[in-house]
Amino acid sequence: MKYDILISIVSMAFLSNLAVGVCFAQSPWAFEAYSGNPVLQGTSGQWDSAITFTPNVVFHNDSLHLFYTGGMSINLPTSIGLANSTDNYIFTKSNSNPVFQPDGSGFDAYAISDPVVCQEGSDWVMYYGGKSTAAPGPGDNIGRATASALTGPWAPLNDPVLSVGSPGEWDDGFVLPNAVLEVDTGYIMYYSGSDMEWPNGHWQVGLAFSDDGIIWNKNNDPIIPGNSDPILQVGPSGSWDSHIACFCCVLPTTNGYEMFYTGDNNITYGIGYATSNDGVHWIKDSLNPIFTKQNDPYVAGNPNAGLEEPAIFAHNGTYFMYYDYGPTIGTIGLATSVVDIIPRGASEIPQSFELFQNYPNPFNPKTVISWQLAVSSPVRLSVNNLLGQKVKMLLDEWQLAGIHSIEFDGFDLPSGVYLYKVEAGEYVEVRKMILMK
Repeated sequence: MKYDILISIVSMAFLSNLAVGVCFAQSPWAFEAYSGNPVLQGTSGQWDSAITFTPNVVFHNDSLHLFYTGGMSINLPTSIGLANSTDNYIFTKSNSNPVFQPDGSGFDAYAISDPVVCQEGSDWVMYYGGKSTAAPGPGDNIGRATASALTGPWAPLNDPVLSVGSPGEWDDGFVLPNAVLEVDTGYIMYYSGSDMEWPNGHWQVGLAFSDDGIIWNKNNDPIIPGNSDPILQVGPSGSWDSHIACFCCVLPTTNGYEMFYTGDNNITYGIGYATSNDGVHWIKDSLNPIFTKQNDPYVAGNPNAGLEEPAIFAHNGTYFMYYDYGPTIGTIGLATSVVDIIPRGASEIPQSFELFQNYPNPFNPKTVISWQLAVSSPVRLSVNNLLGQKVKMLLDEWQLAGIHSIEFDGFDLPSGVYLYKVEAGEYVEVRKMILMK
């Protein structure tokens, strides 16, 4: 099982109680909201007309596939939909929607939500939240379904694979899947749970382990009383995430693990960042939250909006973060960031040289240029006009193999079409970009 580009085989060493010594620097994230937000919203008169949220992304066959929860009301049954994109910005909903919906029986009879989709051989696996009774909010169980195609049909197991904790446990209110990673001897699942039914209680992140993806055991610190323990907890009173710290996305990187999560203190509802060297012990970033609704013009100042459920996809040196604006707004947005952290799921050493298209394009006056190197080499990056005359030398240095990027500011140049050229040993490539003031 794997997330195509996000996940690869990682070490099980974190299962031991290691000392926490995270080798991350201060948060490098500077996300910028996409000007075309929202990237996905409900269709009038259709099954997802009121609710379109909880994104989860899978990259497969050169396309990005976004699974989401949809419904005609937050108080009505929800199902799972699928939208596809070839450029990571513009999505088209599947003609098969909803691709997975409750059938009226079992633990997920009433509603299903919060899909987490990954690949197992030639088949696909979906973990999802299941609810049996007619009531708003998450349910008591996490289910598992399989399909031979992303559009389904999805065949669920009769029984849940993970359920709420015993009365008095931190997760006895509800549980929802967030991320599933493959490890050397099985799988790990990060999930959200609460000590009370939605919308009350403290919402936190838990961890479970499985040999086969079906039978799961929750993380349990023997020093702490109880049958399970959260691995990311709400912050102390007065902190920005003192009410909830959950709904996370977890990525293995060259430095350890990254977590993007939802936080709230009933005032600030945004996205935070945490790091770990073992996948169990986490350190929240001192600059949290790293992204809030005030950073997104689509909902800035909207008292009913909040940012939640981040889903991260790394591509061409850029992190794409999809998130929803909460069930009241019921749409999905996008923000991007260029950083020098390479997910383990992508090849840490690229197999080829490549110059990527700048983003955004057209731009005014700043844009980001990214490239990848298969071997370490001297690199020259220049900007030229259409006559081939050099107008800027952006870079002239030795660089290690990997993915690199640089911001270009054309504030002192007139509008027009420019050529940017990278030279790395015998490799030379040129692309066009448009400065539009």
